[in-house]
Amino acid sequence: MNLSLKNIEEEMAFGNSTPGRLAEIRVILSGKYAYASNQLEEVLNKKPAIWNGLRADHKSDTATERTWEATELGTAERHWRFELKKIEKMLSAAKTLIDVKTTEAYNLT
Repeated sequence: MNLSLKNIEEEMAFGNSTPGRLAEIRVILSGKYAYASNQLEEVLNKKPAIWNGLRADHKSDTATERTWEATELGTAERHWRFELKKIEKMLSAAKTLIDVKTTEAYNLT
Protein backbone atom coordinates (compact mmCIF):
# COMPACT_ATOMS: atom_id res chain seq x y z
CA MET A 1 0.00 0.00 0.00
CA ASN A 2 3.08 2.25 -0.06
CA LEU A 3 2.29 4.36 -3.11
CA SER A 4 4.31 7.34 -4.23
CA LEU A 5 2.56 10.63 -4.92
CA LYS A 6 3.26 10.06 -8.61
CA ASN A 7 1.49 6.66 -8.51
CA ILE A 8 -1.47 8.18 -6.69
CA GLU A 9 -1.63 11.05 -9.22
CA GLU A 10 -1.70 8.55 -12.08
CA GLU A 11 -4.32 6.37 -10.42
CA MET A 12 -6.56 9.34 -9.69
CA ALA A 13 -6.14 10.74 -13.20
CA PHE A 14 -8.22 7.87 -14.57
CA GLY A 15 -11.05 8.59 -12.12
CA ASN A 16 -12.28 5.00 -12.08
CA SER A 17 -11.36 4.08 -8.50
CA THR A 18 -14.03 2.79 -6.16
CA PRO A 19 -15.04 4.81 -3.09
CA GLY A 20 -13.26 2.21 -0.94
CA ARG A 21 -10.04 2.59 -2.91
CA LEU A 22 -10.34 6.38 -2.76
CA ALA A 23 -10.72 6.15 1.01
CA GLU A 24 -7.50 4.10 1.13
CA ILE A 25 -5.79 6.75 -0.98
CA ARG A 26 -6.98 9.45 1.43
CA VAL A 27 -5.43 7.54 4.34
CA ILE A 28 -2.13 7.21 2.46
CA LEU A 29 -2.20 10.88 1.48
CA SER A 30 -2.91 11.89 5.07
CA GLY A 31 0.18 10.02 6.20
CA LYS A 32 2.25 11.65 3.49
CA TYR A 33 0.84 15.04 4.48
CA ALA A 34 1.88 14.48 8.10
CA TYR A 35 5.37 13.46 7.00
CA ALA A 36 5.76 16.47 4.71
CA SER A 37 4.50 18.77 7.47
CA ASN A 38 7.13 17.40 9.84
CA GLN A 39 9.85 17.90 7.24
CA LEU A 40 8.76 21.49 6.63
CA GLU A 41 8.64 22.12 10.36
CA GLU A 42 12.24 20.96 10.72
CA VAL A 43 13.35 23.36 7.99
CA LEU A 44 11.35 26.25 9.45
CA ASN A 45 12.81 25.64 12.91
CA LYS A 46 16.31 26.17 11.49
CA LYS A 47 15.40 29.10 9.26
CA PRO A 48 15.47 32.02 11.75
CA ALA A 49 19.03 31.47 12.91
CA ILE A 50 20.35 30.97 9.38
CA TRP A 51 18.25 33.78 7.95
CA ASN A 52 19.49 36.24 10.58
CA GLY A 53 23.07 35.26 9.75
CA LEU A 54 22.41 35.87 6.06
CA ARG A 55 20.71 39.21 6.78
CA ALA A 56 23.97 40.76 7.97
CA ASP A 57 25.35 40.46 4.43
CA HIS A 58 22.36 42.03 2.64
CA LYS A 59 20.73 45.43 2.49
CA SER A 60 17.14 44.19 2.43
CA ASP A 61 14.90 41.40 3.62
CA THR A 62 14.06 40.62 0.00
CA ALA A 63 17.70 40.07 -0.90
CA THR A 64 18.15 37.95 2.21
CA GLU A 65 15.11 35.85 1.34
CA ARG A 66 16.45 35.25 -2.18
CA THR A 67 19.75 34.13 -0.73
CA TRP A 68 17.91 31.84 1.69
CA GLU A 69 15.91 30.33 -1.17
CA ALA A 70 19.16 29.43 -2.93
CA THR A 71 20.43 27.44 0.06
CA GLU A 72 19.84 23.72 0.49
CA LEU A 73 17.34 24.35 3.28
CA GLY A 74 15.62 27.09 1.26
CA THR A 75 15.19 24.63 -1.59
CA ALA A 76 13.88 22.04 0.86
CA GLU A 77 11.37 24.57 2.22
CA ARG A 78 10.06 25.24 -1.27
CA HIS A 79 9.92 21.49 -2.05
CA TRP A 80 7.91 20.65 1.08
CA ARG A 81 5.51 23.56 0.54
CA PHE A 82 4.78 22.33 -3.01
CA GLU A 83 4.48 18.76 -1.76
CA LEU A 84 1.88 19.85 0.80
CA LYS A 85 -0.08 21.75 -1.86
CA LYS A 86 -0.15 18.71 -4.14
CA ILE A 87 -1.32 16.47 -1.32
CA GLU A 88 -4.03 18.98 -0.30
CA LYS A 89 -5.37 19.05 -3.85
CA MET A 90 -5.35 15.27 -4.17
CA LEU A 91 -7.10 14.87 -0.79
CA SER A 92 -9.78 17.29 -1.93
CA ALA A 93 -10.19 15.57 -5.30
CA ALA A 94 -10.43 12.14 -3.66
CA LYS A 95 -13.11 13.41 -1.28
CA THR A 96 -15.06 14.90 -4.17
CA LEU A 97 -14.84 11.63 -6.11
CA ILE A 98 -16.00 9.64 -3.06
CA ASP A 99 -18.97 11.99 -2.64
CA VAL A 100 -19.92 11.83 -6.33
CA LYS A 101 -19.59 8.06 -6.57
CA THR A 102 -21.55 7.57 -3.35
CA THR A 103 -24.34 9.86 -4.61
CA GLU A 104 -24.37 8.05 -7.93
CA ALA A 105 -24.63 4.69 -6.16
CA TYR A 106 -27.64 5.87 -4.13
CA ASN A 107 -29.34 7.22 -7.24
CA LEU A 108 -28.92 3.91 -9.06
CA THR A 109 -30.84 1.92 -6.46
